[in-house]
Amino acid sequence: MPRGGHRIGAGRPGKHARVEDCRTIDIRQWARAGMLVEPWEGAWQWQDPVTLEAAAVIRVSTEPDAVFLSYFANKVPVSEWVFLDLTHCNFGGSRPWFLCPGCDRRVAALHIKDLHFRCRSCHGLTYRTQCEDAIGRAWIAQSKLERQLLKNYRRPKGMHKSTRSRLLREITKLEMRREDLVEAGFERLLKAGF
Repeated sequence: MPRGGHRIGAGRPGKHARVEDCRTIDIRQWARAGMLVEPWEGAWQWQDPVTLEAAAVIRVSTEPDAVFLSYFANKVPVSEWVFLDLTHCNFGGSRPWFLCPGCDRRVAALHIKDLHFRCRSCHGLTYRTQCEDAIGRAWIAQSKLERQLLKNYRRPKGMHKSTRSRLLREITKLEMRREDLVEAGFERLLKAGF
């Protein structure tokens, strides 16, 4: 029987490490925080979501075309250079990118797995939604839409009524799709003799 698809209890096998399980450095966040203004030296930290204390810290120093990272991974001191690239925007300015130390690709985010920061491809990382079946993806999409509305599907201040109506239509479509998938799954189970 093929894997994946929309079978009840199915889904793609979760054998790959996931992006959500790794610490990530994102050059867009660093640019907004003013860390790419040269020369800059300081620390970047990740917070524990429960205690809001620093869970991990790396030392960062920037140069015109590179970033020097110094950190501990698995109690091993690691120091590495990550080079930067700029693309010029059509209406002025430029956009910074990391050059992955593993494959030299231009990326916005690098993830640490084992000892080094590399791009998602180098580490073989997948997103959580890639391991979900169709029902799980429908749940994720619905919760993403529901977060745009207030409790009991009320519209927040500043949202147009037409936007709220569109969101409610999309939520209803997702609920109907999920019900169809569950029904089709039960039909398959009945045909199989369960």
